[in-house]
Amino acid sequence: MLSRGLLSGSQPGAQRDFRAFLPRFSRDNRAANERLVETLRALAADKGATAVQLAVAWVLAKGETIVPPIGARKRPQLIESLGALDVQLSASDLARIEQTLP
Repeated sequence: MLSRGLLSGSQPGAQRDFRAFLPRFSRDNRAANERLVETLRALAADKGATAVQLAVAWVLAKGETIVPPIGARKRPQLIESLGALDVQLSASDLARIEQTLP
């Protein structure tokens, strides 16, 4: 859901980081994906949230039978993701997110 760290700003690091081989992190795709992430960050800032929190809140808003996978490896990542519980999205917020991000 968080696109292998793309939403949190994480970048493939070590030579053995498998993400370096994922198409979303290739040079051409990376630039396009960064523009989308910046748009998501701007939408999140309007709600007083991070992009990660907005993404989790969006999944939570999709219905009670849908559960966002939180793949936090560190406590601060989990705390940030759980902050989505405080993000309230209106129908117009959801429409804005879905129109902005394909």
